[in-house]
Amino acid sequence: MGAAAQRWSDEQMAEAYLLAESKPLVEAGDLLNRHPEMLSSKEGQFVLASIENERMRRKREADRRRKVLTVIRLALVVAIVFGVISYWEYQNATVAALNEKKAADAANKARDQADGLINFMLFDLRDKLEPIGRLAILDDVVRKAKEYLDGLPKDLVTASRLRQQAVMLENLGNVLVAQGKLDQALEVYQQSRNILQKLSQQDPANSGWQREL
Repeated sequence: MGAAAQRWSDEQMAEAYLLAESKPLVEAGDLLNRHPEMLSSKEGQFVLASIENERMRRKREADRRRKVLTVIRLALVVAIVFGVISYWEYQNATVAALNEKKAADAANKARDQADGLINFMLFDLRDKLEPIGRLAILDDVVRKAKEYLDGLPKDLVTASRLRQQAVMLENLGNVLVAQGKLDQALEVYQQSRNILQKLSQQDPANSGWQREL
């Protein structure tokens, strides 16, 4: 302790020479609390400075994590809002003129936008949340994505749209696996496989669909 305190003093009390979070710091803090008379004035200052430095380090780390979570939550809210807007546009387009080609094209465009936002929420946000252990935030997104996929009308779905649905279901399955919801993941993986199997049967010469299946 004395040698470490002296070196800290000799080095202009630089932060790099303080005790880091470890057993020695815990023991030094315990000694200061229980038997302060056993430490010299310089050693006491050294221990106090080390404890304060560790407290500030933890505070900075907590602040950094809060900022990351704030950004993620904001991105999630924005994605959900735009997803709802796109899906609402898609619903309006299909109801307005279901039997007209123009309405069908508008509906497909709106669905494409909604698909992109759903994929962003399931894939990109998952990649940001998984490293910091915050996949629980995706629960509502996963539920809404599942409702969206289940509610897609069947009469306007083209082969390319079917493939997009298969990809989205695969992304949804990946999120569910990361959350430990294996039974639900298996269900959506099977839905994705059934779509690809249907596409492969419709066009056996399409090597891309055969490979994906």
